[in-house]
Amino acid sequence: MAKKNAVSVDFKIIESNNTVKSILSFTKSKKIDLVIMGSSGRGSFDKILLSSVSNDVLQKAKCPALITK
Repeated sequence: MAKKNAVSVDFKIIESNNTVKSILSFTKSKKIDLVIMGSSGRGSFDKILLSSVSNDVLQKAKCPALITK
């Protein structure tokens, strides 16, 4: 759909021990203007972990962040 409407889309998979720091560093180095992250409907423990990553990125990112379910 993006290609059909001439919208540039890029993504990157990053493996890291500190997810939030890696995402923030990557967005800064590439001058990213929007971070889109998913939140998961997993079990309560996983949900807490994922929510904290999403929340930290949302709070600390210098650009807008969109968290989707």
